[in-house]
Amino acid sequence: MRAVLYARVSTGRQVDFNLSIPDQVDTMKRWCAQNDHEIVGEYLEEGCSGTDDRRPAFQRMLADACGTGKSPFDLIVVHSLSRFFRDEVEFTINIRRLDKHKVAVVSVTQEGANIKENELYRRILALMDEQNSRENAKHTMRCMKRNAERGFFNGSHVPFGYRLEETSEPARTGHKKLLVLNPLEVPIVERIYNLYIERDMGVKDIASLLNQEGITRRGALWSTTSVYQIITNPVYKGEKLFNQRHWRTREKKDENEIVRIPVEPIVSAEIFELVKEKRISRSPKKSHPRRLTSPHLLTGVLRCGECGAAMTMATGKSNTYFYYRCVTRTKKHLDLCSAKMVPMEKMDRAILSALADKVFSPERVGVMLRELKSRLQGGSGIRFDDLVKQSDMVKFKLNNLYRAVEDGIPVDALLKQRLDQLKQQEAELSRKMAGYEHSPQALAESITSEEVKTFAGLLRERLLNRDSPFSKEYLKLLVREVELKEDRATVRGSYCSLVGAIKYTAQKQNLSTPQEVLRFNSDWRAWRDSNSRPTDS
Repeated sequence: MRAVLYARVSTGRQVDFNLSIPDQVDTMKRWCAQNDHEIVGEYLEEGCSGTDDRRPAFQRMLADACGTGKSPFDLIVVHSLSRFFRDEVEFTINIRRLDKHKVAVVSVTQEGANIKENELYRRILALMDEQNSRENAKHTMRCMKRNAERGFFNGSHVPFGYRLEETSEPARTGHKKLLVLNPLEVPIVERIYNLYIERDMGVKDIASLLNQEGITRRGALWSTTSVYQIITNPVYKGEKLFNQRHWRTREKKDENEIVRIPVEPIVSAEIFELVKEKRISRSPKKSHPRRLTSPHLLTGVLRCGECGAAMTMATGKSNTYFYYRCVTRTKKHLDLCSAKMVPMEKMDRAILSALADKVFSPERVGVMLRELKSRLQGGSGIRFDDLVKQSDMVKFKLNNLYRAVEDGIPVDALLKQRLDQLKQQEAELSRKMAGYEHSPQALAESITSEEVKTFAGLLRERLLNRDSPFSKEYLKLLVREVELKEDRATVRGSYCSLVGAIKYTAQKQNLSTPQEVLRFNSDWRAWRDSNSRPTDS
């Protein structure tokens, strides 16, 4: 009979178990010679899983067998049925599809499965292969997670700004590796973050600037995608994430399955979160494009308190004076909204003065921070002192049990169960204590009165300086919306931007800058009218 050989390995590890492609091919050739089969082709597959059909050589083989006209071969020879498929349902579907075109699948190591009447036996083997595949995947993932928890690199692409460094810890081949800083690439990453924050450049502008200056990304040109990956990858704030998504479906996994590997950061956590907040605020889903491009201070920010529509620039009859006017009155009908036009210069000056003198004064910022801490502590926030006390108590109980065992108390099933419970509590508390540095409280509580005072002073000075674009940039970052109703303006923003800006200012002024991570986004507007100010104040 005319036969083709199909050989597959999932990973390089299978070479260690005599399942390399050359070994499979040699075994299949000898079997074909013993059974007088003519080999008319080979389909070889490296690095492909047998749990699905996303295999190029496998698809070519099926297309050749099941195409129009008569199949060019009669047999598909495999080393074992697990090489063909490791999913019982897909295995059966493809076997039946091949049967319709009079093509059989035979195994050289499982002769009993080649008898057509032994379909039940063949399906049992397929089920066993599927189960083995699941167990192997679970074992492999467990080992990789343990490796990641110890801080070692599991493979994949090395982020720009880092390199791999071998350790003395032995691995399956060679030694385990750590992700460490690459001193040649670190300054480029730092510059990208500075360009995004301080010069308000987008990812396209940054990529263009770097390419114009001849700065490459490991020999390749920069693109919007490569710059975007740098400003969004948490590895740059010292947190390499492992096991984020399912390898096949790409679905995001639960938070408790993700392993966070600590690495040396290139930028501080507050800079990373400030970039994140700025990136979100620039998204078309959050901000109208005119807010980003318009030279007018409040365009895209100011909203009508009467009908909720945006307020945009309008001119007087002489085209000399400029105003903010409700879009409803401009584009729909004057009678649909009673809001009046507001002189643009007067409104801009009033908002900036109110922000500088009242909203972002040291006293008011202090109030906002105190409310934030209270809100977090009253919600699901972590109290570090309580965690330490709980951890000390669990360790005390464990030590007592250990001493009792040393004194001769027999270890029965109940004692063993209690030991396991206490060990689980100890591990969970250790995880929570380690995660505290990534909590909202850690960053909020790290802000000192000196940092608040410095931030408020510099912000006031720059907000009131209308000769530079700084006032509009900080307004976009700190203020989400300004609602104007009659003679009152209500300002809304986020704690995330405020706290991040304070820590970023502290860093630029060489004040204390602990490396906590910010992970929240709630209004810094404490209550409905807490930031309401008359427009002429």
